[in-house]
Amino acid sequence: MATSGCPLCNGTQLCAVKHKLPLWHCLQCFLVFKDITLLPNPTAEKARYHQHQNSENNEGYVQFLNKAITPALPYLKPHLKMLDFGCGPHPVLAEQLQRQGFNCEAFDPFFFSKALTGPYDVIWSTEVLEHLHHPAKEIARLYQLMSQNGLLVLMTELYENLQQFEKWWYVNDQTHVVFYHIKTFDFIAKHWGFALRHSDQKRVLILQKN
Repeated sequence: MATSGCPLCNGTQLCAVKHKLPLWHCLQCFLVFKDITLLPNPTAEKARYHQHQNSENNEGYVQFLNKAITPALPYLKPHLKMLDFGCGPHPVLAEQLQRQGFNCEAFDPFFFSKALTGPYDVIWSTEVLEHLHHPAKEIARLYQLMSQNGLLVLMTELYENLQQFEKWWYVNDQTHVVFYHIKTFDFIAKHWGFALRHSDQKRVLILQKN
C-alpha cells in the first residue's frame, strides 16, 4: 500500500475500492481518494486545466455555475466580500457575480496566484475540491479566511456508493484525485465547525462557519 493515510482525516482504516486504478476508501470520513502514486505533478495539472473550455462565452458552463449561484442568492448582499477560490484560467464565476453587483475576487494557484486578504464573507469553490491533493490543509485554509458566520459555497460531484466507481467517468480525469460522499461533509462540518445550510445531495453544498 503506497498511501500513508486519508488526506482529509488522516485515518488509517482504509479499504481498496474495486477499480482499475488504486483507489482507497476511508472508513472514518467516507472520502475516496487515489493512491499517492497517481497524483499529477504541477506541470501536468496546469496543462490539463488549460484544456478546459470554461469561459463566459460557453453558455452551458455559465448555466452550470448558476446551479451554485441560485441557492446562494438568498444569503447574498452587495456589500459582502467574496472570493472565487480555484477559478482556473478564466474567472467566470467571479465575473458573473461582479455583473450582478457583488464584490468578488478571483484566486487560483496556477493562474491568479496572490496573497489573499480575508476575511471573506462568502468563498466560492466550484469544481475544485476533487482536485485537492491535501484537502484537510486547504479546507483549514478556507476556514481561516472566512469571516464569522461566513459562507462556503461548494460544487463537487458526490458519489452515492462504492460500486459507482467501477463505471464513473469522474474518476478518469487525472486531476480528479479525491471524491466525497454526503457523509464526508458531515465529517467536515463537525471537524472544522460548519453548519450545513444547503445540499442538493448531488453536487452543490453551502456551509456556514459557526
